[in-house]
Amino acid sequence: MTDHCGPTFPTPFTFDDERGDRIDLTGDGVHDAERRVVEQHWHVVQHDQSDEWVNLPARAVYVDAAGPAIEIGPFSLDPDDARLLAESLRMLADLAEGIER
Repeated sequence: MTDHCGPTFPTPFTFDDERGDRIDLTGDGVHDAERRVVEQHWHVVQHDQSDEWVNLPARAVYVDAAGPAIEIGPFSLDPDDARLLAESLRMLADLAEGIER
């Protein structure tokens, strides 16, 4: 059980399917790909260095030049890597709960 003010579960927010934005994939200032956010969830997590609670977005996106991806904050993973991360986090959570104090 966490001890903070925010929700302890993902808060879903679904975007309109037509929503999109243009992104610069090459760094040359030209927005050459469209990125569509399919769904977004917000998680409240603790930033250990600052000892503050922050909102961390997790998004399912589709970039027309790269395909589907999962974004967690500023990081992007392909769907298979996201599933591997999810399983790794589940295993770590199970282990952490088993640690004796």
